[in-house]
Amino acid sequence: MAVLLALGRQSDLPIVKAISVSVIELVRGLPLVGLLFVAAILLPLLLPAGWTIDKLGRTVAALTIFAAAYLAEVLRGGLQGLGPGQAEAARALGIPYWKMIWHVIMPQAIQKVIPPLTNTAIVMVKNTSLVMIVGVFDMLGAGRAAAGDPAWPAPFTETYLFVAAIYLAICFSISIYARWLERGVKARSHA
Repeated sequence: MAVLLALGRQSDLPIVKAISVSVIELVRGLPLVGLLFVAAILLPLLLPAGWTIDKLGRTVAALTIFAAAYLAEVLRGGLQGLGPGQAEAARALGIPYWKMIWHVIMPQAIQKVIPPLTNTAIVMVKNTSLVMIVGVFDMLGAGRAAAGDPAWPAPFTETYLFVAAIYLAICFSISIYARWLERGVKARSHA
């Protein structure tokens, strides 16, 4: 979704560009908590009678749209960092548009924006804790439920440290993977 929005924002077609810009700016202009409330509370009221989407699905959709808008802007930066020569060379070789985008343009654009992509991915992982606000159970909610269980001797500190360790492990793994990608890109460019 982020790739399509980024390509749409760079498009020469006015309608495609207008829709992409509108979606990106609208979503980026709203707080994530607001989008979560719209998805969890307002959307069921707007759906026709008999239509239902479970709360988890609506919440995941809101998180996906929010992440896509931010990732589209990061990818747009990578696309702008490429000169027009890459696309011109691909067209001169007769490569179809979507193959050119998929095999020539996007790999180079993504290589240019690995650090901001990493940052955005880590922020999105941490933003998943906000789903608790709309009543969707997440890791932090599970920790809170476990800490409030009368069968346990109320290990509040250990519970929250465990949840923090899980978030740290996920975010640190993303960071290590991004550094590995960057080293691979540098090694290929020096070869």
